Amino acid sequence: MGIYHTLWYAAAVSASYIPSVATCCTIRVFPSSLLFLFLFLFLIDLICIYNELFTYSLSWTSMNLYTNIEYRMTTKRPILESTIIKSPIRLLEKLSSPGEQDTPRPSKSTTFLIIGMQALQKGDLKAAQDKIQVAVDEAERNKENEELAASLLGLGYLYSFELNGQAVQPAKTLECYQKSLTLWKTIHPANSMRLIGLISDMAQLNSYLKNKQACLQLLDECKSIYKYNSQDKDSNQDYKDLLDVITKNS
Repeated sequence: MGIYHTLWYAAAVSASYIPSVATCCTIRVFPSSLLFLFLFLFLIDLICIYNELFTYSLSWTSMNLYTNIEYRMTTKRPILESTIIKSPIRLLEKLSSPGEQDTPRPSKSTTFLIIGMQALQKGDLKAAQDKIQVAVDEAERNKENEELAASLLGLGYLYSFELNGQAVQPAKTLECYQKSLTLWKTIHPANSMRLIGLISDMAQLNSYLKNKQACLQLLDECKSIYKYNSQDKDSNQDYKDLLDVITKNS
């Protein structure tokens, strides 16, 4: 907004000359013109402030963006909730890469994913499906692995709802999650703790589909990640919970 602040300064300087201008017999014309200029610049300034706030609210930060969406989805109870799997937004908080200090305006793919997830929160499945599919298509077209991985999670989550009169499709949810995991493993090491949540959700999906062996393999993968990162301690409640789940599914 630098140029507009410059104009504000110029207008203020001009105002200081009102007395001298008034003595030149323009007092009846200049004040009204100056008032109009101030109002015009004030309106422009408001527009610029709104634009900056809007850009900030949708900024592509690795955690803040999805943290804000997850906060709204938990504090304002969604109209629709999947009975199969939890929202992947909580996964994206950890999976997305650390943001830069000067965060850019979000990409088209990211923006459509946000809009789609918000539509899903409101119970508008048709709008959610349309927007999230655009997010996937845009990420594929631009060959952005992280954006595609995030969008695939949104698309997979959609399949856990009844769409277009069809029953829930957990197999398609799992398929999208598997593609997403493959992409995330090109962004993070395969033994990264960031992957635990996604792999656990995939194990849950396999359990729902009665794929016992696949479920146990994924749970063992989680166990290996905990051990690799020296997080396999008795004091780690998440690790203890994982062991309980493995025991129950064995």
